[in-house]
Amino acid sequence: MYSEKCSEMWCRVPLIVILGATGTGKSKLGIELARKFAGEVIGADSMQISDIDSRSKLPIVVGGTNYYIESLLWKVLVQHECKIIKTVPPEASNSVAADVSARCEFTHLSNEELMTRLEAVDAETALRLHPNDRRKVLRALEVFEQEKRPLSEILREQQSEDGSSPIGGPLRFPRSIIFWLQWDQGVLDEDLDKRVDEMIEKGLLQELLDFHSKYNAERLSSEAEADYTKGIFQSIGFKEFHPYLIMDEAQRETEESKKLLEKCIAEMKMATRRYARRQVKWVNARFLSNINRATPKLVPLTLKNAANWDTEILEPAVAMVQKLLDGETTVATPSEQLSEEQIVRQRKKSEPCREFCEICQRLFVLRDQWEDHLKSNKHKRRREGLKKHEANCKKQKLAEAESA
Repeated sequence: MYSEKCSEMWCRVPLIVILGATGTGKSKLGIELARKFAGEVIGADSMQISDIDSRSKLPIVVGGTNYYIESLLWKVLVQHECKIIKTVPPEASNSVAADVSARCEFTHLSNEELMTRLEAVDAETALRLHPNDRRKVLRALEVFEQEKRPLSEILREQQSEDGSSPIGGPLRFPRSIIFWLQWDQGVLDEDLDKRVDEMIEKGLLQELLDFHSKYNAERLSSEAEADYTKGIFQSIGFKEFHPYLIMDEAQRETEESKKLLEKCIAEMKMATRRYARRQVKWVNARFLSNINRATPKLVPLTLKNAANWDTEILEPAVAMVQKLLDGETTVATPSEQLSEEQIVRQRKKSEPCREFCEICQRLFVLRDQWEDHLKSNKHKRRREGLKKHEANCKKQKLAEAESA
């Protein structure tokens, strides 16, 4: 629960946020700034900011999930009478998600039953959610039970506040700076590959083998079925090695397993590079795209040579923080006004839809996700593969007919 005093404190506290793709040195910069300005690097817990302010510390948020950063910077949480109902990001731990869901009386229902209930009380939200997104459907039902009105109505009110936009409410911290660390893409890719190699050298593979063995021992003792589609099994550094982990010790001694291990390592490197690119894409979408939204001051810091860390990264960051503490205005201003055509295009991208891809057997509930899927290489490969399969079947039938 947050008080009005806490909200007022947020308006006057300078906030430093350090973003950047994995491997760009976010933690290093955060520690350096904390030492220089008697600051404190904090984790993904917005209540901790109030505690730091009471100790006269400068809060420095390093990294964190995209969902956390967004909910920290903007008022994107449901509020009512000075209380906040926290949303739970997909990356949150299972225990946190379970704790939130436990407060809802509908947790025993199936996904289909949950969606039916939601359609009855909040059809607008139900239209935007995937039927299998159990966490979000439960969340919407919980809000309706607690607030006695639909989540869609509450969010619509929030997005009508000054400084808000169709994707969220106004800023929480007007006095904030975001440092965006960037590397030359080729240099970053090479560095990320080296980090994976170092992790392997330091025993990552053995850690994965030990965890997998322990997991299976506990699963067998409880007679539970293996589910490799959730939690840690979908994290980078685990799912890429799954084909190797399920081998027995004898199989791992073969030449075939060595080739498989090399392939797993290569796939982990590729997944890490893709993850870094997704992080950059999110920053572009939230801070640089023209979406008519008030945004914090974004300061790009580009490292072209690792030897120039101090001059290219640290010194510019220190100078900017000093200006903030000296009282220089860094209050964000709304982005340039969109034209009517741009507004329509933005709304179309986030509008709900119900499109089912017969080729990939997937349901999409947002227009931009559906359009992105149709352009994806995975969809195109499956489509071409299906065409080839159908052509081969047709040839085989013709051959059988001729032979008959």
